[in-house]
Amino acid sequence: MEYNKIQTICMISLFTAVITILAQFSIPLPFGVPLSLQSSAVILSTMLLGKRNVTLCVIIYLVLGAIGLPVFANFRGGLQAFVSPTGGFLLGYPFMGYIISLGFEKNTNSVQFCNVRFLFFFILVKSIVCIYLFPLRIIFKLNP
Repeated sequence: MEYNKIQTICMISLFTAVITILAQFSIPLPFGVPLSLQSSAVILSTMLLGKRNVTLCVIIYLVLGAIGLPVFANFRGGLQAFVSPTGGFLLGYPFMGYIISLGFEKNTNSVQFCNVRFLFFFILVKSIVCIYLFPLRIIFKLNP
């Protein structure tokens, strides 16, 4: 979609707020990583914003959390969230948004907007980026 500059700024701000709100709907799990709607919000924003804007949206979200605002799951914020077990997921979100938006931009003209192969590709990319590329627990030798 084509937007002018003001509409683009409003859309980025709106989806940053959507990610923040949906991150609070979470189920705490015993091993430290809550099950939240945060990933779903990032995917939703990729469908509507495009690769450049979704990456900017997620980076703004991460910066808001890094400066201490409680925008992450379970109202957490600050730099300690990046070195906790959820840190790999947080750092993987900009990459996830960019890569998924590439797939959505290529499939917008087709009748079958999101097929099973693309969903499999998304799950594979998210697993690789969030779990294997950013193993913060191993790097910082964190105990569960």
